[in-house]
Amino acid sequence: MQPEIEAEISITDSAPEQERRRARVLSVVDKIIIVWLIVFASFAPHSIAVAQSSMALAVFFWLVRAVVRKKLELERTPVDYALLGFFAFTVLAAFFSVEPVQSIGKLRAASLFVVFYLFAQAVRSQRVARALICMVLISSAASVIYVTYQKVVGRGLRIDRIFEGSPLSVSFTLDGELTRISSGDILLRANKIDLRSLDDLSRAFEESYRKQLTRPDEKATVHLEFQRYELLLSLDIQPDAIAETVQRRGRDRFRAEVSPGREFRAMGFFHHPVTFAEVYQFIASLALGVLLGLKKKLSPVGALVALLTAGLVASLVFSATRAALIGFIASAIAMSLMLASRRVLALALIAAMVIIAAGAYVLPRTRGMQFLGLDDGSARWRKIVYRDGLRLVAEYPLFGVGMDSIKWHWREWNLFDSGRIPIGHFHSTPLQIAVERGLITLALYIAMMVIFFRMSFQLAKQLQRSDDWLLKGFSLGALGGLVGFNVSSLVHYNFGDSEVAMMLWFVMGLVATIKRQSDMQKGRGERRQ
Repeated sequence: MQPEIEAEISITDSAPEQERRRARVLSVVDKIIIVWLIVFASFAPHSIAVAQSSMALAVFFWLVRAVVRKKLELERTPVDYALLGFFAFTVLAAFFSVEPVQSIGKLRAASLFVVFYLFAQAVRSQRVARALICMVLISSAASVIYVTYQKVVGRGLRIDRIFEGSPLSVSFTLDGELTRISSGDILLRANKIDLRSLDDLSRAFEESYRKQLTRPDEKATVHLEFQRYELLLSLDIQPDAIAETVQRRGRDRFRAEVSPGREFRAMGFFHHPVTFAEVYQFIASLALGVLLGLKKKLSPVGALVALLTAGLVASLVFSATRAALIGFIASAIAMSLMLASRRVLALALIAAMVIIAAGAYVLPRTRGMQFLGLDDGSARWRKIVYRDGLRLVAEYPLFGVGMDSIKWHWREWNLFDSGRIPIGHFHSTPLQIAVERGLITLALYIAMMVIFFRMSFQLAKQLQRSDDWLLKGFSLGALGGLVGFNVSSLVHYNFGDSEVAMMLWFVMGLVATIKRQSDMQKGRGERRQ
């Protein structure tokens, strides 16, 4: 009888020990999840590869947490029905696609909404939310510094003046017309040598000349890569011109005046200026929101936030992306209206005029177009693709043509001016969704954005009198960033850019979790009363 009693006591005692062990494991897993969330916030402004890898690891440990707890804890959010419905109809559109294999392959990018649920569910304290907000802002400063460095140092050699007899004055055909290298063009590379001075260009010429002497049977040319506004062009300088140039001495051998090339679009650590501009429109909005949320703006923290905000806005201007700049202006105005302050609204309008003036200066030099021009190449392309897109929506209204089907059927559907303009997408998020996924999916997308706007507005209103300046500022910035994103999305397919979509899901996920925690605190306060 005695052994049975001892065994029963042993079993009873082991249960609390198992619970303690499980609690320790959960504590470690929770910390690992937070680490990967912080890595995501740190790298989302720079690298999609690191951001997606950290997201995948955070999701993995989130699932490990559910296995240890033996249940998956999911808090409902106001956007669940619209968001999950949007994804469900996206899946249906992929299976009913004109090119199902291509469209199904795009579902991986469409599933990035997991980022929203990861942050909405895994961030369970306002302290962690504050850390994530700080990390994304601090990390973005690296891009500001990098863009500033690029602009100061320059890239390539800008031709300021080119004189008669210059070996660089080579004729070539562009858009069916004969032209030549001229003032304003930027020389980037010669025979794969990056050009930072005329000495680099001389080295390329001299190497080709020596090759010409040692291997007379081979035609030794200088392959020159250069930039004219956004166009990357190249041509070959012939042996006779090379020999004549090398025989001249001194820096005047090229008969051209050059300076560091600074007329390029900023893109930070991304590979495209539009991606950079759309992501940093959101981040600049968050920084401006935090600045507006500060009570003591004339303080060391206020000075740092103001400096960061100014740097982010300057980087946006240097990206020469009109839609993102207009989106940021809309964001700033939305925040000032939310604060209901005439002074802030007046400052926002003054800032808008400064941004427009800066854009009007930068755009003609980097893209050869006006800030408010409606008849340049970019505007003409949009008129063509909008007309084509509306025609396809009328022909395929229910599920659309399917994601990426356009790349395989553009000739059949007579798109992109029969290939005379760049073959890509429809330069508008609502139109692109309607064309590829159908009108029902578009309606769910609009519903999702309306709910996000309502969530952000309610949170900003709720925290308006809060002493927590960081969360108050974040709520303002999230509201403004969402407005800016949707304004820009009218003429950009920014939702289809994974880097931009991840930033949207990240910010809205934080809005959802901060709002839930704020509602819980408010409920506890009311019960005490």
